This record gives sequence, C-alpha cells and structure tokens, in this order.
Amino acid sequence: QEATISETTSNSLELTNQDQDEVYEKKIKGKVYFVSKSDNMTVFEKNNDGTIGNDVGYLEKQGEKFKMVWT
Repeated sequence: QEATISETTSNSLELTNQDQDEVYEKKIKGKVYFVSKSDNMTVFEKNNDGTIGNDVGYLEKQGEKFKMVWT
C-alpha cells in the first residue's frame, strides 16, 4: 500500500526501549504516526495520550519519495 506522507512537526521524543531512537511525527493517510530517525524508519502508532504505541510498519525509499510498508 502506498501512502501520502507529510511531516506535521519537528518535535522529537525518545523511544523507551533498549535501542533508544529519536522519532518525529508524520501524517500518513490522514492519521499521525511516529517515525524513527534511524536508517530503518520504523513507523509507530501515536496513542491517544501522545505516547509511542506499537510498531505498524516502516518507510521504504523509492526514488525521491517514501512508500509506507505496513507490517
């Protein structure tokens, strides 16, 4: 599935797992998610309370654009 992705804010948070990684918010298909700034660009749900939720996929670079790959 391909998604239109637009950055909503440059604020960053830290994941609370062992591999601490900075994330930023992206709007994907009308919903805001957190995306890791690491090379793998993992996408996480944004919980209602603003915390980082489950891993739902990753962004894959295709030319000049990114494709959302849902897992």
